[in-house]
Amino acid sequence: RHSVSYQGSCVDNVPIESWFSLLKCESLKLHHISTRNQAKQLVSEYVIYYNQHRLQEQLKELTPIQYRALALY
Repeated sequence: RHSVSYQGSCVDNVPIESWFSLLKCESLKLHHISTRNQAKQLVSEYVIYYNQHRLQEQLKELTPIQYRALALY
């Protein structure tokens, strides 16, 4: 596996590794995936769910979309 982080910066991937863990636990492991298209569809649906519906404790119990909207105003 090739890393795209800067040399000596092991924490660069922490947020995305955490997100992938949630994706697997909250979506992919709950379905029997038999095709690549089915996997792509599940990931697309999870991205929408994560950004628009899943409340985030670290974002004051808002969704990422809601939190970003508040930050812009």
